[in-house]
Amino acid sequence: MYLLSLPWFVYYVFDLDQVGENKATPSVKEVKNLRNFLIKIALSLTVLSISLQADLPFANAQQYLQAPPYAKWGRLAMEQVAQRYKVDILDYDHIGRQIISSEVTQETFKLWVRDQTNQEYGIFVYIQFDTETEKVHSIRFKETER
Repeated sequence: MYLLSLPWFVYYVFDLDQVGENKATPSVKEVKNLRNFLIKIALSLTVLSISLQADLPFANAQQYLQAPPYAKWGRLAMEQVAQRYKVDILDYDHIGRQIISSEVTQETFKLWVRDQTNQEYGIFVYIQFDTETEKVHSIRFKETER
């Protein structure tokens, strides 16, 4: 009756079906087998739980392939700054989109640049465009120390 109350894996590892009634404690080999088996189970469960929680790239591939809606305006901002200031662009940040009116939207970017004298500074770029047609109304620039 004692053997029926043990979990199935104990029977598997210890091979308790072969144990007689008079054998009360498992051998050293049986304990090592059980320990190894439990370690394998723990590792398997760990790997399984990590893989289920991972944000796998192929699961959301469409999300990674699409450019953000401001990408078009970010390219325009970088082209205009490079052309107007003759600088190297070191960093780029999309500050945000602001709806000026029902017809006009503004995208704001901050670019960190370095000029020919190795001086670094920031340039805010404000691009206003028609919301419906996406035709550019104006591009403004503002230099900043930060």
